Amino acid sequence: MTRRTALLALGVLPVTLLPLKAFGQGADPGAPKWYILKGGTVLDAAGKAKPKTDIAIKDGVIAAIGSDLRATAGFRVIDASKWMIQAGAVNAASRFGLTAAGTAEARGIRNPLSTLRADFRAADNYLPDDSAVHYRRNGFAYAQILPGSGCLSGQSSLVSLVSKVQSPASRILNSSTAIVASLSSDGQGGYPGSRMGHLALLRQALTDAREAKSGTRQISGSTAALKLVTDRKLPLIVRVSSDSEVEGVLRTVPSDIQLILDVTGPLNRTIGDIAKRKAKVIYNLDMADTPPDADRGTLTPLRRMIQAYQTPGKLEKAGIDYVLATTAPDRFYGNIRRCIQNGLSLESARNAVNINPASWFDTSS
Repeated sequence: MTRRTALLALGVLPVTLLPLKAFGQGADPGAPKWYILKGGTVLDAAGKAKPKTDIAIKDGVIAAIGSDLRATAGFRVIDASKWMIQAGAVNAASRFGLTAAGTAEARGIRNPLSTLRADFRAADNYLPDDSAVHYRRNGFAYAQILPGSGCLSGQSSLVSLVSKVQSPASRILNSSTAIVASLSSDGQGGYPGSRMGHLALLRQALTDAREAKSGTRQISGSTAALKLVTDRKLPLIVRVSSDSEVEGVLRTVPSDIQLILDVTGPLNRTIGDIAKRKAKVIYNLDMADTPPDADRGTLTPLRRMIQAYQTPGKLEKAGIDYVLATTAPDRFYGNIRRCIQNGLSLESARNAVNINPASWFDTSS
């Protein structure tokens, strides 16, 4: 457990990020913000539980861990006996904080097709906004920022949500974590903006990147950036929403490329294919709090919602390396509980919000 991460409680109580700024404030307005979490069950980096453990926090940093820490002057004690405590969560599919101007300027750089812009970097256009604060208050310490427009939308970045330094650049932990692609329509209204069009563009772009050799001819910035994928220096993240889209991606992306599927809908028949391909999965838990209206002649919306809750458990049983993400942090932990009710183990759920993504990204700094 890194000393710089915020903490969240997972288990008996609703999962919340402990509001560091609200605790440990003494009579002196300038006093340090210190507190002790008393008697909680702490999960270490390997997921091993350590019951009846105290944690001392000084200004948002873990100062001490022990079995019977004493609260000296300036500390506020919090009863954590009903909590399980682990390092802050990592949201692996975030799309906040990208400036509109930066997105527009990056489109089509050195490439005749504006939908191919693998050279766009989220890190160069990241500006923390209220969404970052919202995620932090719901237990997230890190976020992978994914560009969200175009067949090849650019390079994702890992950012800290708990950094005390205000400048956006200082929050960037890794400026290029992956190249991001999408099959969703980009507003062109037809081919090549359709799903089949994006698959064709992606196949050709990967072929061009693989065949491109430095110095032989001038290549676009997007092709040069995509070589990071074909040379296995970066993974390729592809956003998909259905089994049919997964099948298209698995047919299109060569098997030697590191593939991560950013999944926004329930999966059924392709679970085995994903496991065989050894692809990783970011599964987005963005289901609504209440079931959709099923009184309009079909049970399909309700069926899809149930299948969405069942999918993480299926990923676990298939041995797929997966993480859980969300665009709705207020609903995230409630949706995790519903997934547990539908076959997901509690241990796997914990790993999917912290330990698994920490193994994908270096969050130790």
